[in-house]
Amino acid sequence: MLHHKLFPTNIFLIDNLLSSEELSKMHNRVTFEKEDTENWQSDYLLHHDVYFKNFAELVMIQNKKALKTLGYHFNSLEITDMWANILRPGEMHTVHNHSNNFFSGVFYVYAHETSGINFSDPRPQASVFLPKKDDNLDNANVITYDSKSNRMLLFPSWLSHWVPINKSKHDRISISWNIMIRGEMGEHKDFQSANF
Repeated sequence: MLHHKLFPTNIFLIDNLLSSEELSKMHNRVTFEKEDTENWQSDYLLHHDVYFKNFAELVMIQNKKALKTLGYHFNSLEITDMWANILRPGEMHTVHNHSNNFFSGVFYVYAHETSGINFSDPRPQASVFLPKKDDNLDNANVITYDSKSNRMLLFPSWLSHWVPINKSKHDRISISWNIMIRGEMGEHKDFQSANF
């Protein structure tokens, strides 16, 4: 019997990217900027901040690796947005995606025993009939990745995701970003090409 997996949704997980010293500096910088508001988020230009320059370069390296692994051709990548998030106990992020971008990601600066991230199956028809099953990566309708300090996740920007209520006693501190590819899109022979 042949077994093909069609139209996969790819998520990349990378652990232990930063040294404990780099992680501590990032933690201090984000908490220094924090304001006392619910679901606090910084401005969207962290990748231009001198404190995040090295991290932004690391984000670019990891995204280039992921996109090349998937076989995409591009001239360059651009970080369009990068921002910090602090999710306090009792807070959550509702279902959303990141439109007008190609790839997105999150890095956990501090996430000890806090909420993970949930991704839902992008095929609405897949949940029409749900038999009893042992959930795994091939048959689940929702996949949860644990948040863990010094962990990076990369995923398609169109993929719906959310963060459930932070039931821990700790703040969940993360950095998120969006990536756009630059270069040729589509096929000239189909009269549906572009270059940007």
